[in-house]
Amino acid sequence: MIFGITGRAGVGKSFLTHSLSQQHQNIRVVELDYLGHECLERPSIIEQLISLFGSTIFKDGVICRNTLGNIVFSNHRHLERLNAIIHPAIYELVLNRLHQYSQNSFLIVGALVRDILSDDMCQSVITIDAPDEDIFRCAEDSEKIKRIHSVQRSRSLYLDEATDVFFNSFSRDSVTEWQLFMTPFLNH
Repeated sequence: MIFGITGRAGVGKSFLTHSLSQQHQNIRVVELDYLGHECLERPSIIEQLISLFGSTIFKDGVICRNTLGNIVFSNHRHLERLNAIIHPAIYELVLNRLHQYSQNSFLIVGALVRDILSDDMCQSVITIDAPDEDIFRCAEDSEKIKRIHSVQRSRSLYLDEATDVFFNSFSRDSVTEWQLFMTPFLNH
């Protein structure tokens, strides 16, 4: 089974999915963000990004993700250009991971699950949701999360696109609630 786990920045996607994979050894977590970081090391992608965004994004032989992030999360058009380059490469890496590992279940995690994966890849797309005030209160860098939210799809679109929704209360019991929520999916 392949599940897409999505939601806005800061809702707890990575934390919750990794806690679930620690409890269930038959689950493989595939983080779209980490695959995106891997893509930023490819020479062909580095060349394209430097030509689009300038040499200031390249420092000490690597793409400076903070500098690139500041550029693309302040201009929707720049973000679209970045995504047009990175998304096909991430999709290719997802397919490689799916073929590389024989797991019972895959959790493909990222804010852009719907944008990167084909519609028929996931049996279910689960949106993790939380109110803005909870997200900003729990975030390490709430200003960065606010900036990302300004270019992400709206909360209502994430909810509308979901086949299922988990509400993250950011409480002590969130991990247990998440595990209980996912149990029927994983036992199917």
